[in-house]
Amino acid sequence: MSTDDRPSRNTERTRRAILDSARAVLRRSGTGAAIGEIANEAQVSKSGLLHHFPSREVLLIAVVEDTLDRLHRLARDHIDLAENHPGKALRGYIRAVFSDNDDVRDVFHYSEFWSVLKIEGMDDLLRADAERWDRFFAEDGLHPDRVLIVRSAAEGFAGAVSWDPTIDDELLAHGRGLLLALTEQGGPLLP
Repeated sequence: MSTDDRPSRNTERTRRAILDSARAVLRRSGTGAAIGEIANEAQVSKSGLLHHFPSREVLLIAVVEDTLDRLHRLARDHIDLAENHPGKALRGYIRAVFSDNDDVRDVFHYSEFWSVLKIEGMDDLLRADAERWDRFFAEDGLHPDRVLIVRSAAEGFAGAVSWDPTIDDELLAHGRGLLLALTEQGGPLLP
């Protein structure tokens, strides 16, 4: 291992620590989280944090981008390659959205704040992410109307978990099962 490799690895580790800490602080403190609080959580100086992310806005954009990327990876990880018929990407997405995962919670529980932050570049990032999902599902082989309904319902469940106390594990499992059934071409639209 050359010494030239070490700074890059340390830089990436530090950036990862800052992003992870920012997500944790944002979960606790909301969008008013201070740079100093994030730096303390990441165990770096405030100037060290600003070296990697020159402003609070740049850091927030990076957190959102990282969170969205994590959800994409999670959806891909939940694709069952044995399901070699249309809808496997949407089924992977449903499994990911219904998983008990911090990445899912971060996307659906806090995303309402992202678009109202009015940070330059945020709308472009969110638009690009929506287009990325559209491409992901378009290649899946299901009719776009079926994808629209099932995806919207899955995202509705994911968001409602944070504010609706009537959504328990049993209801989530039932909703997940219904949505998975709806991903099957020719599958029922209603029981």
